Amino acid sequence: MLIAFRVLKIFLVLLIVFHTAVVAHAQGVFVGVGYGGRRIVSRDGKEWKIAAEWAEKGGDDSNNLMSVVYGKGKFVAVGGGGAGATGKGHILVSTDGEAWKEVHTAKFRIHPVLFGEGRFVAGGPGRNFLVSHDGETWKEGAKFTEPKASHFRHGAFGNGRFVFLGNAGGNSPVTWVATTKDGETLEHLAIDLPRVRGLTFADGKFVAVGPDGMRMTSADGKTWKRFDAEEKDEFAWIVRAGDRFVCGGGKKTYQSRDGEKWERWLVRIPCEVKSVTESMWVGTTWPGQMWHSEDGKTWVRAKTAPPNGINEVTFGGK
Repeated sequence: MLIAFRVLKIFLVLLIVFHTAVVAHAQGVFVGVGYGGRRIVSRDGKEWKIAAEWAEKGGDDSNNLMSVVYGKGKFVAVGGGGAGATGKGHILVSTDGEAWKEVHTAKFRIHPVLFGEGRFVAGGPGRNFLVSHDGETWKEGAKFTEPKASHFRHGAFGNGRFVFLGNAGGNSPVTWVATTKDGETLEHLAIDLPRVRGLTFADGKFVAVGPDGMRMTSADGKTWKRFDAEEKDEFAWIVRAGDRFVCGGGKKTYQSRDGEKWERWLVRIPCEVKSVTESMWVGTTWPGQMWHSEDGKTWVRAKTAPPNGINEVTFGGK
């Protein structure tokens, strides 16, 4: 009788462990990338694990992973940078955010990486796009010769288009925009936008933000409408949260349902928001301090990890 009870107890424990693992997998995972090649993972957005990194104290060099996206059952991370022999670019792939393999290298930085219409498209190291259908085998796509369009900064996919924004390096005040439907043909290139610090797509439109209260919207990435705030605040990030856009980075945080009419968010968010799901907001502050909130209003610091800044966080695996 005692033996049977113990066997039943062990069986129940194993069943609970198995069920927990299944639920966690079904819920997906947050994956972040950053300086030093750091890759971090979290099942709930609250507790984080450093899955891998190349350097404990990363800089703006070839170890800097800058962008990550989820598609076709895998996470794809890209980065690189610096100058000369240290400027090598990387593309890495993982199915769970913990075990990674490098699938492509380049002479210089690769950034950002997007997913849409069943393919991955990234900003390449030679004023060009890189294209992949599986995230592992990459080929060079469309190339543009405009010398001022040299540094990729932001990207988003929507309405059947990949939209990339960038500048000519440093603190260049002018932003270029390039659009493509497949990464293989350049659809549009113009150097006519103000400085942009953040970009997202939701509800049928691209929304960009920048210094001095600058906000813009576009349906196709080609034609933009500008809406400057009366208060010249600094906007460094923008996300879609539920039925509204939320942006911040300066003294206050703002919200908008359509990207055009804005009002104050209830609180000033103390971090740069990187990812939002139905039940969790995830953000970060330099150098790599993670934050989380269940409603975007009450924020909690995650357990402190050794410094290494986080550039981007995505959610996938659902």
